[in-house]
Amino acid sequence: MRALIISAVLLAAVVIFVFSSSAWLSGFFSKLYGLADELTGTVSKDAANNVYQAWKNGKFTVLLFFDKEETDNIDASLEKLVNAANDKNEKEYTAATNELRYEIKRMKDMLDIRFENVF
Repeated sequence: MRALIISAVLLAAVVIFVFSSSAWLSGFFSKLYGLADELTGTVSKDAANNVYQAWKNGKFTVLLFFDKEETDNIDASLEKLVNAANDKNEKEYTAATNELRYEIKRMKDMLDIRFENVF
């Protein structure tokens, strides 16, 4: 009987961890996507740095759940964005913003419970 109770408690802990981490990741990527949406328009170093800081603060946790290659795509997009903002290159800034939004949206879509994400 004790083994059954211990197993049930461990199962509950794992289920709670999975759902809470999924909720946190979904909220994190929603916030990051919202910050990326604010980048449209004129070149802004402050907006680019806000997105960079938000990513930097949550990157370690994201690495626990996603492949490093996926996070490297966001890193590369952010690097292009910050460089374009520092150079005040509007064309590169717009391209980097679109690329960053695409990468964040892709990561966010991976969290959805859909047939293609399960199999």
